[in-house]
Amino acid sequence: MSVIKVERLLPATTATENYELDRSANLLSPYNFALTWVYMVWTDVNQEWDYTIASATDGTVYIPETGTYSSGYFLTNKTGKYAGPCMWEVTCIWTYPTSPFGVPIYRISGAPWQQPASYDKDDKAITNSAGQPFDNPPTKTYYDEEVNVSFLLNPSGGLDVSTLRNYRGKVNSTTTTLAGVGNTAYAPRQLKVDSVDLDTLIVGGYAFWQVCIRFIARIDTYCEKLLDHGFATKDGSGNLIIIKDKNGEPLQQPSLLDGNGGKLASGATPHYITFKLESEIEFLPLINALNANVALPTYPPKGL
Repeated sequence: MSVIKVERLLPATTATENYELDRSANLLSPYNFALTWVYMVWTDVNQEWDYTIASATDGTVYIPETGTYSSGYFLTNKTGKYAGPCMWEVTCIWTYPTSPFGVPIYRISGAPWQQPASYDKDDKAITNSAGQPFDNPPTKTYYDEEVNVSFLLNPSGGLDVSTLRNYRGKVNSTTTTLAGVGNTAYAPRQLKVDSVDLDTLIVGGYAFWQVCIRFIARIDTYCEKLLDHGFATKDGSGNLIIIKDKNGEPLQQPSLLDGNGGKLASGATPHYITFKLESEIEFLPLINALNANVALPTYPPKGL
């Protein structure tokens, strides 16, 4: 059997198409939008067939196999009925998975951590009456923000699995905005990809990567600040000089230093040295992948 001609009855042109919301769909359903195309097919013999048309003899439109993925749509259902001698009416249901495909799901929570406190809420130095720090200073609890993002990796989103792996443990090199967190802008080195998890998910007969990314947003930045203190100072030639107590004995506890290798003057503000441990990477490709296909897709290619 061969196809003589195929004519699309509904809709007549792509410009007149409307998206129809599937009211029964929810976040657990992969399909939220559907559109229906109806074709009239003329064949050279009057017999049953599978309603798949690779091409028509006159070069008109064709009908793909069920499960075909095109421009964000899946052909999830195809039915046909006899319309007359050598005539068949074929109905195709194209569905567009708006959730979770292309629509990131965000979960936000707090991530507490503690650090020895040098100042109280009024910026008063936490020292004894002689201006020296306590042996066991109090700790203060800070709250970073944990942002978990789950999405289905769009094959046209510009990001693959190997690239995703490379984000693990990295911090943002430039200002980064997360749309799902109220368009919050994070300063360079403020946002870290703490983990990237990937699971296989089957949608419309096709395998995709379900991605879950855990961001940790610091209240400041990912810069380690360590108190400058030790048991020796450094002279102008770079030689170390052991610090001794009033009895000429080496110290039992480290002494505060001034940031230049010298002993900190009594009552002076303690000095901290900053270190950058985490590697930086540009987050823009990752953010673009999160936002890929949030808008409604284009129609299936012309001719379908």
